[in-house]
Amino acid sequence: MADTEFHNPERIELLTALKETLEANVPSITWACLWLSHIDKLRLCVHQARAFPGGTLLALLNREADQNLVLLCGFINSYTFSVFC
Repeated sequence: MADTEFHNPERIELLTALKETLEANVPSITWACLWLSHIDKLRLCVHQARAFPGGTLLALLNREADQNLVLLCGFINSYTFSVFC
């Protein structure tokens, strides 16, 4: 659970670097998944974004279009999300 700590300074730095590198907004569900991702995967994502910003942005934008990310989270009951819709 420590890997998903919201107040982890490294996580905040990585997400800030990712946003600055991409210079674009990604869908909110994708952004939430980045916040909850394993810190090693987030480091890799930032590294890839610095090397290939356009490709990384397309991958993040297409991720939500290709599949419904909420449905991929099998541990979450879909009722949780239907309450807010």
